[in-house]
Amino acid sequence: MGLIRGKPANPPFHDDPQQNLTSLRRMLALNPTALHVGHGNPLDPDRVRQWANKEHDRLVRLHAAGRLTTRGK
Repeated sequence: MGLIRGKPANPPFHDDPQQNLTSLRRMLALNPTALHVGHGNPLDPDRVRQWANKEHDRLVRLHAAGRLTTRGK
């Protein structure tokens, strides 16, 4: 999810940020004690929830401005 150890962030390459966020929220709904991503340390779910809320707001702003695009669709 991120390049800084322990800090949530978007993966450097993904085709659909909205679907990525939806998937992340599904994982968080399972109430994990940690999230293990492909690189770095496990992430604290509460910190990831905070990041997900900010990411949602960012995506809403991009969509409203007509700047949210997905590749491959």
